[in-house]
Order: sequence, then structure tokens, then C-alpha cells
Amino acid sequence: LVYYLLQQGGMSRIVWQDTTIDIHTGFVLALSVFALYLLYQIMRGVEWLFSFPERLHKKSNEKKQEKGRQALLRGFTAIAAHDQKQARRQARAALKLLGEDDLMTLFLTAMEARLSGDHARAKDLYSILASHPDTAALGLRGLIVTARHIGDKISISDAEKLLPASKTKDSGTQKVLYQLALNDAQWIIALDLLKALHKKDAVANSQYRKDKAALLSAQAMENVDKQARKKLAKAALAIDPAFTPAAILALNTYIENRNYTYAKQLFSKCWQACPHPDLIPIWDQLMPEKYRGKGDKMMHWYETLLEGTKDSVCAHRAIAEKALELKFYGTARTHLRQAEAIRPSKGLYMLYATLEEDELGNEAAAKSWTQKAANAAEDKDWVCQETGRRYKYWAPLAKPHNSFNTIIWAYPDDIHGHNNQNKIGDDLIFLGA
Repeated sequence: LVYYLLQQGGMSRIVWQDTTIDIHTGFVLALSVFALYLLYQIMRGVEWLFSFPERLHKKSNEKKQEKGRQALLRGFTAIAAHDQKQARRQARAALKLLGEDDLMTLFLTAMEARLSGDHARAKDLYSILASHPDTAALGLRGLIVTARHIGDKISISDAEKLLPASKTKDSGTQKVLYQLALNDAQWIIALDLLKALHKKDAVANSQYRKDKAALLSAQAMENVDKQARKKLAKAALAIDPAFTPAAILALNTYIENRNYTYAKQLFSKCWQACPHPDLIPIWDQLMPEKYRGKGDKMMHWYETLLEGTKDSVCAHRAIAEKALELKFYGTARTHLRQAEAIRPSKGLYMLYATLEEDELGNEAAAKSWTQKAANAAEDKDWVCQETGRRYKYWAPLAKPHNSFNTIIWAYPDDIHGHNNQNKIGDDLIFLGA
């Protein structure tokens, strides 16, 4: 650029009082560009000099932030490892470096307080987090865990009071509120939250249907109004015809109202969807009065259970048990063999032992079957798929751990626990909980 300017022709005259200077125009232009450049550099230097303290402070803050984040990472790792001493050290370091306004530092400090047994302090810190829009779900979850550790619990109404109004519509927070509603057995509130989560695609459709059927059944179980109970149970069956607890509720209501035709139709639908021994007493109630006292007619009534369920252990076993009761020993043995061919179990072998004693009085054979039963697989039962604990009947909440809708009808040997895939709220990982 300078070379180009120097090549320009012409002369320029500078007059200063009595002094006159004639100078090459290109040189004047080149000198002007140089002067402007020099002025620019001087201004930059002055700016750098005056901003030095600010830049030094910023650099220092960046280092503090980096060290603070490292302390947070190490602190959370310590929490996960239940290293109380290291967690306290890193929480204090993070608090010093990042300050009390940093939400993740508060989260770590709260977790460290809970781990060390300072539940009152942990509760205060989690309450602060719950009241902040960005950490409402974390804070609420922390309050739940802390309460559980001291044998207390937080109601859904208490939780809603803590939360900022804007966060009650947030899917993450709603998942925690959903769990609270379940723990409080607030089935109607829980169903509303479940529907809201489903609309936001925050819950898989299969899980939504499963939980909705369970919530409707839970409401039906507690409803004293027969019509309302029947309506709720039928709504659950419309979602899942194989859900036996709902089937029993609906069928008992039909029988109480003497609607035997509808009861038989519903029984057939539910039985074919899921043959279950809890349905057998209902089938016995539905037996026509003219069949009672007539062994062959009663056996025929029970044998109709095989319609559409010929490969069902439950159907063959129910027929065998009725045959034993009526002393139709040949029929009993036939169906026990068919059930055994499908899946042998303790219960079947114990029925064989009863058959040997009742039909032939053969105690040796009965003892042999009893010994075989001791080493056989368990029969189907109500089992919690999370823990493997067995129950006499289905309930919405599996005690004592209160997991919702985890009691299923299954072979205990097939359940190994910790199988709660897609459970709502599982994505809210809580270190050290």
C-alpha cells in the first residue's frame, strides 16, 4: 500500500504562518496512513493497559471455575462410592470455589449432608433446590430420599407447595410428583399425572397402558359404589383383558347384581387372555344350579375351561383338582399328566401324592411324589419383579418397598429381581440414593 501511494504523482503544499513546504503528494498520503496506524496501535496499548486488571480477574475466575467443576466431579464420585470423608472435602472445596449461588454445589453439599447423617441440613438444602426452576426435580427427589432415610415421607401436597408454579408442568418434576402420588395411594392424582406425561411423550406407550390399567384397578378396589367399581374395572380390562385383578373385580360385581350372562361372557374373554387360579372360584359360582350334585355335569362344566386354553397348566390343574374332589380319579390322573407335560411343578406333584393316597391308599407312592415335589420348580405366584418377593394376592404397591405395579403373575424361578424396565422416574438417577 505504501509503495502504491509513493508512486502517485503531484505535489502538495503545506503553509504554516511564514513557512511554506512543498512535498510529494504520495509521501503525504503514505505518512498519513502510517500516522493513523501508529495512533491505532497506541489506542490498543492503552486499552490493554487499562483492561489488564479485569482480564486478570477473569482469568482467575476461570481457573476457580475449572477447579470448582473438578471438585464437583470428584465429590459426586465420592458420593457414589459412599466415601463420606472425601465427599465432605470436595463439597467444601466446591463451595469455596463456586460459591453458595451455584446450584450444583448446593446439590453436592446436600448429598454430602445426607450421607453424613445431617438430615436437617440436607432437607434445608434440598428445599432450596426444589424451589428453583432449574433444579426442582432434583431437589424434590432429594427430599424424598432424605425423608425415607429417617422413616418419614413427603406428601404430594407438601411437594407442590415447595415447587415453583412453572415447574409443576415440567415432565421431570411431574415424574417425581407421580411417584409421590403413588406412594400416597392418591390414584386419581397419579392417573392425571400419568396422562399428562403420556401427552408429552415422557412415558412409553406400553408402560402407560400397563400403569393406567393398574391405577384404574386400584381405584376400583377402594370404591364402595358397585357401579363405579364395575366401570373402573371394565375400563382397566379394555386396556388389558389379561389383567386378572380387574377381571375379578368386574366379575364379582356382575355376580352380585345377578348378571350371570354378562359374567360368563366376560369370564370367557379374561380366562382365554390369562387362565388364573383366582378365577376358578368365580367359574364355580357361575355353574348352573341344575349341574350341582351331579358329578358328570360338574366335570363337564370344568372341562369347558379347556376351550381356547388347551395348553394351559392352570386349566388342566383346575380340572384335576375338581376331579379329585369328585373322586373321578382317572380324569384327575389324565389332566395331571397333561399339565406335567407342559410344565412340572411342586403343586402338581403334591396333587399326584394326594391322588395316590385317595385312589389306592398307596402311601409309598405318595411319599415318592412328595419327595419329587421337594426338588421341583415352584408354581406360578404373585411375584414382585423388582425383588422376587412373593405375595398372596396382587396389590398396587409391593410392600415393604412400595414399588408400584411390579407384582406380576409369574413363575418365581423366572424372576431374578431388579427387572423394572421403563419404570417411570428411573431416568431420574440419584447418586447415593
